[in-house]
Amino acid sequence: MDVTSKPLSVHSNMPEQGSVHVKSTSTGQNTVTQASTVATTGLKTGVAGAAFEDPFQQQRKHLEIFAREVNLPSQKMQRLGQGSWGTVYKVTTQAGSESALKVNRAPGLEAELRVDPNRAEVLALGLPPHPNVMKVESFMIGHRKTHDYKVISDPSQLRTLNLEDYFIAGVRTEVAKGESLYRLGYCITAHCVERVFYQLAEALSHLHSYQCAHRDISVLNIVVNPETYELKLIDMGSAKTTLQRSESYVGASQLLESEGYSPLFKPKPHNAMALDLWEMGCVMFFCLTKRPIENFNSRTRCLDAPRSLKEGEENRPMYPSHNAKNFAELSDQDKKAIIFSYMNREMRGYLDPVCLELVAGLLRFDPSKRPSAATVKSRLESRRIGQTH
Repeated sequence: MDVTSKPLSVHSNMPEQGSVHVKSTSTGQNTVTQASTVATTGLKTGVAGAAFEDPFQQQRKHLEIFAREVNLPSQKMQRLGQGSWGTVYKVTTQAGSESALKVNRAPGLEAELRVDPNRAEVLALGLPPHPNVMKVESFMIGHRKTHDYKVISDPSQLRTLNLEDYFIAGVRTEVAKGESLYRLGYCITAHCVERVFYQLAEALSHLHSYQCAHRDISVLNIVVNPETYELKLIDMGSAKTTLQRSESYVGASQLLESEGYSPLFKPKPHNAMALDLWEMGCVMFFCLTKRPIENFNSRTRCLDAPRSLKEGEENRPMYPSHNAKNFAELSDQDKKAIIFSYMNREMRGYLDPVCLELVAGLLRFDPSKRPSAATVKSRLESRRIGQTH
């Protein structure tokens, strides 16, 4: 995510449709916060006639409550980026430490954001820490009917709750320092490519060892420090346990037909960890060729030049299944030849051939034939690829 150059007020990007009063009470070990809006001009009618606040007013309320409950200043924050469900802010304490707060706009009505101990930030909070995976420190849940809020710092706090009654209103994480791999990818060096590959394999190997799939790996969700090449895999909002085949997915355009992709976006059971491996291959494809895999032209067997963007259009790499499927069906040898032809001179002279071999394997059409994250990590380690010396 891009970091805004100047801090902004919490209220600067949100409509002034009613002030927010926050009242906190303590009940045992859990702190319960009750929020109510003074003005009703922001109320709208939602699903089944339910009244809910304007999405931006809801987001502002969640931000103020969350910052208050975790004892962080909420007057001025630095906006880090905009996600599908909300906005991420960086907040600095008086002691100088930094945290990122992701607040959702109107998650109370979104079934996909309900608290589930086997998915999303709830799952990530219970995972052991890893240097290449963004650490989730806590999250705030809200009751759908009473609008009471609780800050959860340990998954065990959820055991006494009826999870269907709550939604995730905000998440507190560490701040990943650096730039998105998408921004760095066009000028990335061969040495950095190897470092990225190894660290991404480490991150996925860690998650998969706990039966956790990230499910949203892209160059936009990978942050790299351009000075140290340290990598962080961010945005655990789509993570899910994989003890069984997944029946829901994020970013349907990234799925191949063999993994349940449907043009009508109807989910089918698929191997979520195999999807992670495919997406890791797509990330490395971009790093090596400087073009997304969607640019593969099966007729010419070339990568088309990046299309020019219309004014105001967001420059986001996407992976439609028809182009990706055509590339995935090629032999590993053909994949390596095409990727190699688009690598620059420095990349060709420095990159270990094992990297190309592994990327071609990750982009296989058959999910069962892709190397696991642990295998990729082991192969890279055996050649001392991407490791600090």
